[in-house]
Amino acid sequence: MSGKSIAVPAHAVTGVLALAVVSTFFVSSTAALVSGDAGFQHDVKLAILWGLLGLVPCLAATGAAGASLAKKRRDTMTATKYLRMKVVAVIGLGILVPCAVYLGWRALQGQGIPYPVQYLELAAGACNITLLTLNLRDGLKLRGKRLSA
Repeated sequence: MSGKSIAVPAHAVTGVLALAVVSTFFVSSTAALVSGDAGFQHDVKLAILWGLLGLVPCLAATGAAGASLAKKRRDTMTATKYLRMKVVAVIGLGILVPCAVYLGWRALQGQGIPYPVQYLELAAGACNITLLTLNLRDGLKLRGKRLSA
């Protein structure tokens, strides 16, 4: 099997998995916030902190496989996907990971969740979910898959 033929399913699987994990983090954080239950909020923050151990390598694998697939492509859609992934990485490493670590640390210490940090994390998460979803859509278009409306 060639490198390109391995990269296609690897990129697809890791990309969908990363989107599912980021979406799960977002939904769980929102549910915990809306519930007002401090115990639930702490549990979610700790779960997200541990979940980063799987998510970060998954996103790295997605990016590596995507870069491998995009090497020889010069079309606008591929360039747009690449740019979106740069933004996802900046938001993820610059906002989401630090927020998750800080909120998880506070949960470990038995301290409350500061709402401004939680809201920042949710806003950044919503941006990344949107960008990852757009990349999934465009990836399907590049592979010639039809999207049902």
